Amino acid sequence: MKKSVNKVLLGSTTLLALGAVGHQAQAATTGVAIQAIILDPVQITAVLPMNFGELTDSGAGGTATLGTGGTITGVTGATTSIGGTIQAGTFNVKGSTGRQIDITTPASVTIDDVGAGAPMTVHSFAILAPAAGGGGNNTGTAALGANLASTLTASPANGYALGGTLVVGAAQVAGTYNGTVVVTAVYN
Repeated sequence: MKKSVNKVLLGSTTLLALGAVGHQAQAATTGVAIQAIILDPVQITAVLPMNFGELTDSGAGGTATLGTGGTITGVTGATTSIGGTIQAGTFNVKGSTGRQIDITTPASVTIDDVGAGAPMTVHSFAILAPAAGGGGNNTGTAALGANLASTLTASPANGYALGGTLVVGAAQVAGTYNGTVVVTAVYN
């Protein structure tokens, strides 16, 4: 009896071994394409500084708004514009044509007459896309709040304009005030 049990066990082991070798899993393969698009780096170049010109104040303070068209578009309080060199800031943007970019500024910046101890604030920046090369859907529109989505229809897109509102303090100290607003352009 022992011999027939061994034969059955040996036969079963052989069948299992043959089944494992003769029965393989089915496999399938495919190729997946790979693509990468490298865009031109976004470059932004300042051309002209923002200049509010010459202002006076009778002691109560106020504001002067520089429009993107390069003129003082409004004054409030005791502040008066008396001329001088008045111009919107301008900059150019370079990148991949047809791509949308976001252009932003901070909410406000401080300008100072070094040593006078009486800084002023510029806020409510406005950006205007140029009519040719940088507008796309935004050609001729100002983005208040310093955020403009613009499509580069040419590269470089020359002539973005920047305006804003200057806050003149009460009894503002006479002098020449300077500062910098950081304008940032990134692909959207």
